[in-house]
Amino acid sequence: MLQSRQFGIGVVAGKIYAIGGENFFDFEKPQRLDQMEVYDPVSDTWIKRADLPSRRDEVKVAIVRDTIYVIGGFGWPPVGLGAALTTVEAYQPKTNRWREKSDMPNSKTDFSTVVVDDKIYLIGGYSIALERFDGYLKTVEVYDPETERWDESLPMPTKNSPFGAAAVNDKIYIFGSERENEERSLDVEVFNAGGITAIDKVPVRWGELKVEHALQP
Repeated sequence: MLQSRQFGIGVVAGKIYAIGGENFFDFEKPQRLDQMEVYDPVSDTWIKRADLPSRRDEVKVAIVRDTIYVIGGFGWPPVGLGAALTTVEAYQPKTNRWREKSDMPNSKTDFSTVVVDDKIYLIGGYSIALERFDGYLKTVEVYDPETERWDESLPMPTKNSPFGAAAVNDKIYIFGSERENEERSLDVEVFNAGGITAIDKVPVRWGELKVEHALQP
């Protein structure tokens, strides 16, 4: 694998895909990458696959029905601070081909991505355009790959950039976050996303998940 950082990771059919990133370790010319490399744990080998249509790092990755969706990240210029992209590109491992998809509705970074019921949820994040107004977001945007449509779901109670998120049984869990004034939170919050088809007709809610921690001897 090429020495790089800030790449995206996805898993399809038991193989691990490392996507984009930044060749930070070449100090003479660090640059954003358009490469994709695939690791096979069974044979312990790496192979190179079709390059991304655009160079970018800090991308978010979501897998829906064995298709890899690469979302956002930073693009031009190839070095230094770049523009936050709204680009969405989809990769089909069986055909080794990329396709452009509908752009994100808003430019943002540091959001978390999870998949529920074959839909991709973009949770929270940070807007550079709103930086002077603090920049943190509480929006939840939902992408349906089948229709290529974006919708907004119920927002989070607080503006934040989640440290991590995961989906289990149609529920989205957020584990800690960075919030307004760079405050760090260790709260775990849960969002019931089950069966959402029309946000105004289905009961959905965010709520803090209370966890009892056993005392260690």
